Amino acid sequence: MLTILLAIGIHAASSAATCELPDDWSYWLRIPEMPARPGATLSLQPQAGVSYHWVDIPADCVTQWEVSDPDMAEIDAETRQLHIRSDAVPGTRITISYTNHRNERSAASVLIVGPEEKVLTGGRRQQAIENCEGGQPIGELIFRDDGSFSVTYQPFESYQDYWGRYIYNPTTGALALTVTGGNMVPDALDLWGSAYFDADGRLILDGMFLSAAAPPRPDSCRYIFA
Repeated sequence: MLTILLAIGIHAASSAATCELPDDWSYWLRIPEMPARPGATLSLQPQAGVSYHWVDIPADCVTQWEVSDPDMAEIDAETRQLHIRSDAVPGTRITISYTNHRNERSAASVLIVGPEEKVLTGGRRQQAIENCEGGQPIGELIFRDDGSFSVTYQPFESYQDYWGRYIYNPTTGALALTVTGGNMVPDALDLWGSAYFDADGRLILDGMFLSAAAPPRPDSCRYIFA
């Protein structure tokens, strides 16, 4: 019996210790899969850290999950998943939040889009590049539904090379990016072009250059993202 009690005590102490994170760390909620379409299931990742280092928050340190509009989505706290209802109304923005072990709330929002609506939202990796020699391959290109984007050549934790805002016209395919900050911003970017999806669902960026070491004609480049 004493052995069992000691084991329980050690487990409890270990669980409590996992919530002891540095006082200067920030807390947020990451929702990596996008877009949020009716019937979709998105994973929820409560995280804590600083710009150069972050960790997933253990389940024991997260409580009180809430979604701003239960008619549009529901949360499975055990699996940390957000289930968008099949009858959710496109154009609705919902907020998902939780309470951490410090009794602080963190939240993130997603915009529900139509089943066939053309959106760039999501994270992708460069699969190929055509009509273009040179340039560092893009390890991660992220478009968010709040109109922001980021480019990272070699993804590592939360590091990003540069980021900014984008404007996309799904009817014409016109895409314009504007850089607002970065850790490494190349000099020879070409941020005006077009975006569309091929028959395999891959994202194609045409007439743009998002890397360093620009080729002679960066406006001829065609990126293929999977």
